[in-house]
Amino acid sequence: MNNNPKPIFQVNEIVQPSGQGRTTLWRRMRGVVTEVLGDSVFVSWHGLEFEEEMRPDELVSVGTFGDPLPDDIRLVRDEEADLDSYASVDVEE
Repeated sequence: MNNNPKPIFQVNEIVQPSGQGRTTLWRRMRGVVTEVLGDSVFVSWHGLEFEEEMRPDELVSVGTFGDPLPDDIRLVRDEEADLDSYASVDVEE
């Protein structure tokens, strides 16, 4: 019996670094899972223009897009690239 099951992630799930592995010193940024292949989870980080291959233990789920998005996350549409992405924005208090 496996006492340490691997986390399972889904495409469009919001994630953040777990603080394990190479994410030990990463700040608490958020990203969106774009693809899951075997033991690799590909994440598009909010505010960055690249996708990164991660291990499941390096991520924790914050929620999915089926749930309400955090207040500081907004959909950004790039018409020229025909691409939708999500970005963190400053929220007025």
